[in-house]
Amino acid sequence: MAVLLPAAIYVLLSLDPVQRMVRDTAAEQLTDLLGADVDVGSVTIYPFNRATVEDISLSIGTDTIAKVATVSAGFELFPLLSRGEVVVDYALVDGVDAVSYTHLRAHETVLDL
Repeated sequence: MAVLLPAAIYVLLSLDPVQRMVRDTAAEQLTDLLGADVDVGSVTIYPFNRATVEDISLSIGTDTIAKVATVSAGFELFPLLSRGEVVVDYALVDGVDAVSYTHLRAHETVLDL
């Protein structure tokens, strides 16, 4: 039984419908939190302590104000399963392109971080 539960969790998190559900939920939550439309290309959950989100874009109206190629994070599994608490060990953000929204109409200033 001790091996069966982790194996079942691994299989469940590897399924495309589950990863799409996580992607859609993340996009909705971030949209509400940031007040901008957030689109997430894909979410990959690696057993048992890492997740990667790819192709993220933030838009206000028809203007895309930021794009992020990849966000990866390592998290601790026990606090998540026992208390529902997300404890992040590390985070990596790669491929950020942002537009200064205050100057968007005047300058189209692009920040390549």
